[in-house]
Amino acid sequence: MSRTTATIMTAALAVIAGTTGAQAQPGQSLTDIDELYWQAQLFLRVAPAENFCVPGMTPYTFLTQSPGRHSTTCHVPAGRQVAIPVVATIEYGTQYVAYLPLYSAQTVNAATGLSFSINGHAERVTAEWRGPTPIFLSSAIEGQSPAYTAADGYFTVRTFNPGNYTVHTTGCLPAQNAPPGGSAIPAACYDMTYQLIVR
Repeated sequence: MSRTTATIMTAALAVIAGTTGAQAQPGQSLTDIDELYWQAQLFLRVAPAENFCVPGMTPYTFLTQSPGRHSTTCHVPAGRQVAIPVVATIEYGTQYVAYLPLYSAQTVNAATGLSFSINGHAERVTAEWRGPTPIFLSSAIEGQSPAYTAADGYFTVRTFNPGNYTVHTTGCLPAQNAPPGGSAIPAACYDMTYQLIVR
C-alpha cells in the first residue's frame, strides 16, 4: 500500500483546552482508539469526507495525512476529540504475521524531523506520543481482503475550545521493506497544516 493511506495509529492520549493544559483522557483504551482510527482511514476511501478530515463516524474526528506538503481546512464541533497524526505507518501481510510489529517499529524508530505546533506554539514530540498496536485483523485495505495488520507511529488526541486553530506537523519515514505476503512502502516526508474551525 502507499503511504497515502498510512496515517496514524497509537500513542499517549491527551486532551487540551484551547492550546494549554493537557491531561490524560480516561475511558477508552489505546487499542480501541487505534482500531477506530484505522476504520476511519479506511472509511475515508469509500465515503465523502473533508480533505484529510474524517468527522462524525466515531467519538473522534480523525485527521489524516499524505506524503508531501498539504494544507486543509477542517470543521470540528467544540469539545470533540481530534486525533492528530505526526507520522505513522502500517504493515499487513499473510505470512509470518508475528513479525509485522517488528517491521512497523523499525520504520518508526528511524523517523526524523518530527514536529508539532498549535497556533505557532511548538510542542516536543516525545516517546509518550508513540505506541505500537498489537496485531489485529483489519478491514479491507485498498480493495484487498481483510488482513492481519500492525501499525506504529506518533500522534496526539486533543479537544479544542471554540475558535480557529492552525495545527502544523512534520516528519519523515524511511523506506520500508515488504514483509512476507505484504508490500514495500517508499520513503516519505509529511508537512501537514490543518486549519481547524471549531464551533
